[in-house]
Amino acid sequence: MGGDLRGVPADAGNGLALASRRGWFIALAVGWLVLDQLTKLAVLTAVQTPGRHATVVPGCLDLTLTYNRGAAFGMLHNVAGARLLFVAVAGAALVAVVCWQRAILVLPAVQRHGLALVTAGAAGNLLDRLFRDGAVVDFIHFYLPRYNFVWPDFNVADIGVTCGMAAFVLHSVWSDWRVTRGAGVAADAGPA
Repeated sequence: MGGDLRGVPADAGNGLALASRRGWFIALAVGWLVLDQLTKLAVLTAVQTPGRHATVVPGCLDLTLTYNRGAAFGMLHNVAGARLLFVAVAGAALVAVVCWQRAILVLPAVQRHGLALVTAGAAGNLLDRLFRDGAVVDFIHFYLPRYNFVWPDFNVADIGVTCGMAAFVLHSVWSDWRVTRGAGVAADAGPA
């Protein structure tokens, strides 16, 4: 898989290289987490009342305050014990990042940065669940009325999780394709 250590730079085990990668990982994760929390605070301050909205781009993008007690898209919002489950899953993901940090730091940059965004998103929504009565603050409302399309409200943490995982998976698939394609070319060019 592309998520393994093929194609790792020769200096990946170098302490200085790992320290630099760790610094960038932490900077990206903390920066995205701060952005998430600041945008939530700004919306909580400006909008204050759930359901109210401010139009950003007429006909497609509003800022609206909603509290999501469920998982993605509000799933499991009325299931007893769901808050504990969501806190446990996010907490376990953050512990996994800490436990596997050395393996993460030798991944290609795209995958490393993707996991930094996922880490920040998990931490941002975990903070909401812990300190906002079990609810995550969502405020980005995207819709296309012409096509009768409404996307569930989301936040900056959700963008980090989604884009981070997309970057990680797409790079893994692309890397695998490149390796497989290279192996096929090498086999075709073998002795006649």
